[in-house]
Amino acid sequence: MRILKFILAAGLLYWLFHDEQLHLDLLGGRLFSTGHLWVMLLYCANYVGQTLRWWSLLRVQGIEVRFSIMLRLFFIGQFFFLTSLGSVAGEAARGYYVLAHVGESRVAGLSTVLVDRVLGLTSYFVIGGLATLFRLGMGVATEVEVRLGAVLLLILAVMVGGFWLVGSSWAKRAVLARLPAAWRERVLPVVEAYHFHRGEMPKVILITFITTFTFFLVFKVAADTMGMPLGWDCLFVSLPLLMIAFVIPMPLGSLGVGETAAQLLLQQWGIPNGAMIMLMLRVTQWMLLLPPGLYCYLSERGARTG
Repeated sequence: MRILKFILAAGLLYWLFHDEQLHLDLLGGRLFSTGHLWVMLLYCANYVGQTLRWWSLLRVQGIEVRFSIMLRLFFIGQFFFLTSLGSVAGEAARGYYVLAHVGESRVAGLSTVLVDRVLGLTSYFVIGGLATLFRLGMGVATEVEVRLGAVLLLILAVMVGGFWLVGSSWAKRAVLARLPAAWRERVLPVVEAYHFHRGEMPKVILITFITTFTFFLVFKVAADTMGMPLGWDCLFVSLPLLMIAFVIPMPLGSLGVGETAAQLLLQQWGIPNGAMIMLMLRVTQWMLLLPPGLYCYLSERGARTG
């Protein structure tokens, strides 16, 4: 199965190059330009925000870890995201290494990895959904925006329904009742912590939306730098849908899949070579994440085996 995924990714990249949708010379001319430096700066702000959100979730669970350690674990997760099976490998790596720093609170520590990912993904659809509803209400939405916005709003409705179902008291009782007593004693305090920390969770949600909006800016500035300026209508609808490509467990951070998704989505707005925007973002990720990610991975492994 893993070999088939590599073949699929390679096939998609070949199609993009053959169709002249990827131009490495165009990318090389934009790297380290003023616009690209802004992309790098905004990316760094996004990474700090993601780490701060995860750190805050651990504190909600009563787990105190130094922020410097959180940065190290974040970089390790991103390293595996870019070098292995995408988001699945990244989350698995974060879950594995966080266990070394949470003491006996293993279930609580692992829960923060899941909640962190769900909050991050959902925030894209909330921002995109609100922007779509606003433009629909103002009567200024284009035909493409209405069509793809309907898909976005449908996914958002499913997410909201899922949150309501999981958060309902009868659902919690039904799930917990089916767990063995030993597991129930571990899981119940974790679930209650997210509900009872009403002063902390709004801060986590605020951090989430600020962090997510920085990535909207990353994508916007990257598009402008590549000479493909996006309207906000296109950005707010296409980016949340594009994020789905990174949830799929594909090799090397969904290499090929992300570029193809960007190409097909942005073509709906008449934007050619949309894959080039994604390629710039991917190369920037490699530059910012792979060196520190490899260093943090080696240092963490050395600390665990030393």
